[in-house]
Amino acid sequence: MGKGIMVGLSGRIASGKSYLGEYLEQWYGFKVMRYRTLLARILSERGQPVSRDTLQEIGLELGEEIGYDGLTRLLLEDADPDQNYALDGVRHLSTFSYLKGLYTDRFALFYRDVDEALRWRLHNERAAGQIQMTLEEFRAINRAPVESGIPLLKSKADLILPFASDPTDLHARIDAFMFNQFGLTSTDSS
Repeated sequence: MGKGIMVGLSGRIASGKSYLGEYLEQWYGFKVMRYRTLLARILSERGQPVSRDTLQEIGLELGEEIGYDGLTRLLLEDADPDQNYALDGVRHLSTFSYLKGLYTDRFALFYRDVDEALRWRLHNERAAGQIQMTLEEFRAINRAPVESGIPLLKSKADLILPFASDPTDLHARIDAFMFNQFGLTSTDSS
């Protein structure tokens, strides 16, 4: 293994994991990897449509077939061992254990802890102009088997990040962690 750092991003649907990845990409030069990209490619190769349902189904299928750590190995197949990555969508303890074993002290898990009603509202705001989801529909996709391991990761997280309407505190917490854990500073000159 090289010198690259891996930050796993975990949290329930619409908790803001992608925002964390974008922040690490923009201010720390991390590359963001997403399970969604790998799963969408596999679905396309099979000639199947790409939707939240089919992504969850193929994720569950592959997780049962090759294990969630195997799915992570597939995702990391072409990763540069000296590049820093943020992995968006860590959902299972086996993925956490695999990454921790692979990256050891160069691995951290960030967990977004956001209330369900707020996540539902944020999801519908992001989907403006599209069909809005009812709270019960939102709860149903959160109960999907592939999502079931997410709450277990909170206790493993190195940094738990609640929702903040003003991202200043969120950024400060990430910046402090990145400096204290890895000696990294953001490229923000302010």
